[in-house]
Amino acid sequence: LLELSKDEELEYLEERMSNFPKNRIDTLNCICLFPLKNNESAKKFIQSIELLYMNLSIKLKPLRQKMLIYLCQDKKELTGFWFEPLIPPWIKAFVTCRRILVADINEFKIIDDPGFKQGMSHELTHILLSDFNVRLPIWLEEGICEYFSKQNPTEKLLDLMKQKPLLSFKELESRTNHTLLDIDNSRTQENICYHQSHSFVSFFCQMFGERKILKCLKNMGLKKDFSQAFYENTDKNLIEMEKQWLKKLLN
Repeated sequence: LLELSKDEELEYLEERMSNFPKNRIDTLNCICLFPLKNNESAKKFIQSIELLYMNLSIKLKPLRQKMLIYLCQDKKELTGFWFEPLIPPWIKAFVTCRRILVADINEFKIIDDPGFKQGMSHELTHILLSDFNVRLPIWLEEGICEYFSKQNPTEKLLDLMKQKPLLSFKELESRTNHTLLDIDNSRTQENICYHQSHSFVSFFCQMFGERKILKCLKNMGLKKDFSQAFYENTDKNLIEMEKQWLKKLLN
């Protein structure tokens, strides 16, 4: 058993810091490690993250541990945390090791615009979902993250469907290894997989409410998959719900 005081993720980051010296800021909900020369930028970044986290934790549930934020000094350092040798050029931040938000500090000169708030809310939702300790289909997790960070995607999804095929969620799950980029490697704004996942979660929440999808997550535990938890909490079959969603979308 691990000691209660042991923080494996923080120790992991401290080991990484040996080649990239960092300062540290501790706030109510975060521990932030950042490059020595970026003190003011880091403070603004962490203040914005705190506000976004407070809003999201009301809708989901507060974390049991502080989230960890690791601000990289450049793209090369950021790439070292990615799961493949090459990182898509538009990616500025992502979550790794369950509760670590990794970001390139140079990409966030302006942190008051809607794009920053949407992008960071998406990543923070990943961290909040990880605290449920359940294994979600990747499409569903991304759909929930999009739902809690962006506006209804229907109009954009219908536009993308003129150019790209719409896959079943079973196909999305079987063809995804790491991220939805395995299927459509375009950026999120043009990625049909993200938009259809978001659209389905929006449909679910309109039918049953946000609390119901969170109840499904809480009831999954170690032995149930989401489709089983979904049926037990809604008396609905997930595949049938997908057909209803698609019918409404196309009409």
